[in-house]
Amino acid sequence: MRLLAALLVLVLLAGCDWFGDKKQPLPGERISVLSLDRRLEPDPALASLPITLPRPIVNPDWPEPGGYPNHAMQHLSLPDNLTQAWKTSIGEGASRYTRVLSQPVVAKGRIYAMDGAVKITVLEAATGNRLWQVDLKPGDERGNSMGGGVAFWNDRLYVSTGYAQVLALDPADGRIIWRKAVGAPVRSGPTVSDGRVFAVTVDNELVVLAADDGRRLWNQNAIPETASLLGNASPAVDGEVVVAAYSSGELYALHGRKWPAPVVGQLLQHSRCHCRLEPCRYPRPAGTRPRPGLCRQS
Repeated sequence: MRLLAALLVLVLLAGCDWFGDKKQPLPGERISVLSLDRRLEPDPALASLPITLPRPIVNPDWPEPGGYPNHAMQHLSLPDNLTQAWKTSIGEGASRYTRVLSQPVVAKGRIYAMDGAVKITVLEAATGNRLWQVDLKPGDERGNSMGGGVAFWNDRLYVSTGYAQVLALDPADGRIIWRKAVGAPVRSGPTVSDGRVFAVTVDNELVVLAADDGRRLWNQNAIPETASLLGNASPAVDGEVVVAAYSSGELYALHGRKWPAPVVGQLLQHSRCHCRLEPCRYPRPAGTRPRPGLCRQS
């Protein structure tokens, strides 16, 4: 028993390094492998580049979550002093079971907004008077869901919801034109362009539907995540290119060739958001013009 106790003491002394045999750290610069310990640094080479802005313009509408489908509203004009014209309620706000994640859109003198309980409210932009309201919660749902958004295109209102649905409504009275399931909840508003409705689900799937009847045209999947941010970014669409950001940190640029046909989008650029941004140009199919953008350089 005494011998066992003596051996345990020797082991503890050796583990505590009482004998002075200290390990020397390896020489060299230590770089964290955790993305949280990294930060973006400005490129000194860009400091001398001139910045030229066009003349500011007044935009009569803000029809989609990103303004226009390409999310580029350019140089907008505002008065020197902003004042509150009116204030009103659109329904449920943030609570234990609800969150307001959508952005209102403005089109043809009306404001379209979604509250925390997936109700759509339409107001007169000039006065704030309510024109109509519709509850888009499915009748067979007993629980609560949140998220989604609205977009106005070609005299129709398109809605994505946290109940894993995308809908088309008549903006005159809120009548449902079509309703389609997309397999998983949608936390951000849809983007609508050239007869196509683009929506990203919480499963990191880009779903593309036909604007006229909601039929599925194609989809694209990124890496699914078990945990992510509550909200999400709406896809950006410019001509034939759609850019989708996912909660996995992936950024995809897709080219939907022959969009009138139900074909899968062709991958143009794929990047994982873990390095610094650098100017680049997206690869492009033959016969299309180059599109400048930002890429991640490893």
